[in-house]
Amino acid sequence: LKPAIAVVKSKCTGMSDSDAQLVGSELLAAEVLKPGRSTREEFAAWLNELTEAELTEYATRRKSFKKNALNELKEYQDKQQADKDELERKRGIYQEQVQKARKERTMYFNDKTGKVEEVP
Repeated sequence: LKPAIAVVKSKCTGMSDSDAQLVGSELLAAEVLKPGRSTREEFAAWLNELTEAELTEYATRRKSFKKNALNELKEYQDKQQADKDELERKRGIYQEQVQKARKERTMYFNDKTGKVEEVP
């Protein structure tokens, strides 16, 4: 892992240590997770052939996952808040209708007699 990070850091001098670690570990993990893909020497040769732009692209793409997830979370929270606001609006309308009906009604259901009667 350390040699991969060192190669990335040497090619991308402006890249932060954390980004170099991210790219180096990501490339190495992709190689290790699929056994028999290449030998250590082939991996090292491939890593040495990568340009600074390609390595920076790996870092940018990897960081974009977090940004995308945060954007999706924000959209989800906004939608949840809009749904909650809509529900509260509908509850308010319903409560207004109930209050209006209580003031204006002329008939009600009498539980004791089981009949609908006029309001006294």
